[in-house]
Amino acid sequence: MSSLNAKDLSVSYGETKVIHQIDLELPAGKISALLGRNGAGKSTLVKTFIGLIPPQAGALQFGGQTLVGRKAAAIARMGIGYMPQEKGVFPNLTVAENLQIGNERQWQAGKVKRWMEPFPILTERLQQKAGTLSGGEQKILSLARVLMRTPSLLLLDEPTEGVQPSIVTAMGELIRTYCAEHQATALIVEQHLDFALQTADHFFVLEKGAIVHQGEISDAVATEQIHKFLEIRA
Repeated sequence: MSSLNAKDLSVSYGETKVIHQIDLELPAGKISALLGRNGAGKSTLVKTFIGLIPPQAGALQFGGQTLVGRKAAAIARMGIGYMPQEKGVFPNLTVAENLQIGNERQWQAGKVKRWMEPFPILTERLQQKAGTLSGGEQKILSLARVLMRTPSLLLLDEPTEGVQPSIVTAMGELIRTYCAEHQATALIVEQHLDFALQTADHFFVLEKGAIVHQGEISDAVATEQIHKFLEIRA
């Protein structure tokens, strides 16, 4: 099992520092939730992990290999799967073609059924253009395509955004099943707190670009503190 480690990681947009000297280690083989209010820097941090935004300073490693200076495509080939907050599908390709792009070998082996089973609404639409799906359906497709790559680390940015409540539970179960079967590590950026607490094992709270709290979700005292950090402040 490989883990991702950040040391003194800082990220800036021009003169504005967004991430402030973060030290973070994802527990290997566990699902972690990255929580925080809007504007805390969550998506920026995940995009830095996948190589879409270069860090200003600090070290970033996955499985003992440095990620700083590598392009996103090279990082993905190291076994990191990224689901963006935006709908990460090719709209002019069919659902089937999107999944096939995810992993041709798995597609040929019929593995697509394994990750689409919880979502019959999409298995019925394999020949439909992805751009004609609803926003929530595109998010489900984006997740399934990431899993088709069988990554050892999942970076999922707001996976439940726009997804109907009846599907959210199935998404959480699928993520946990995948990580258990593949001994994979995951980091989920989430605004849906109930989903995060039900799906993840560990949590980090990000506030103004800094980790201000972390712990095990099984720890009742620790999770009680989450609500205090995330409460609306005047």
